[in-house]
Amino acid sequence: MGLTEIYRKGKKVLAEKEFGWVLDAVETGFIFKHDRHILDRFTFRPQYIDGVEPKTTCKILDVELANPVIMSAMTMPIPAITDTGLADVAQALKDAGSLMWTGTPIPKNLKELADSGVPIAANAKPFKDRDKVFRDLEVIQKAGVSWVGIETDAGQGTKIHDKLVAKDCAPLSLQELKDIRNKVSCPLICKGILSRRDAEKCVEAGADGMVVSNHGAHTLDYLPHALQVMDEIVEEM
Repeated sequence: MGLTEIYRKGKKVLAEKEFGWVLDAVETGFIFKHDRHILDRFTFRPQYIDGVEPKTTCKILDVELANPVIMSAMTMPIPAITDTGLADVAQALKDAGSLMWTGTPIPKNLKELADSGVPIAANAKPFKDRDKVFRDLEVIQKAGVSWVGIETDAGQGTKIHDKLVAKDCAPLSLQELKDIRNKVSCPLICKGILSRRDAEKCVEAGADGMVVSNHGAHTLDYLPHALQVMDEIVEEM
């Protein structure tokens, strides 16, 4: 069975589950169609003569990786698929020499996942209750993660179809992002950056990195693909 068939069968099985709606997009579904359109504009340019032997190993923020491909930030619906889902994913990523990235809610077994030896990043959401944000950041750091992520793009919550999924969030100010930076002792990654303006503010706040992402089509409709804004964001780094 090839990867394409595995993907199609897996998607079909997940879509039939009661949580299958998480595979869908916000409102009109434009982002999924648009993302595919943008990706299809890019092609490979091979060098056949006097070519070089490619190497995929890399080092990002002191994390050694076997290749520059890591897990997208996600907690749900992995535990809903199987009770040992997160541990299974952690082991698979460790074997592959990759990095695990959990979303929210913060996994109850986050420390166990970090202790497994896989490099791990974990996200916190910008809840209106800022005390909760800092409590979450403390829990994440005590688990021994490699990086801490803050979902800067979830300030209005998250949404699938017309259903609010993450509620009780509020946009972060630059000062609040600086306060978070001061409370985080490991690399801080701002997730969900899609504009030069936000990239500038992340740099000013002292973030160690950014994830350029439209949040898998789970925040606002009609957002650009990451590759459409990458150049302007890289200029700010």
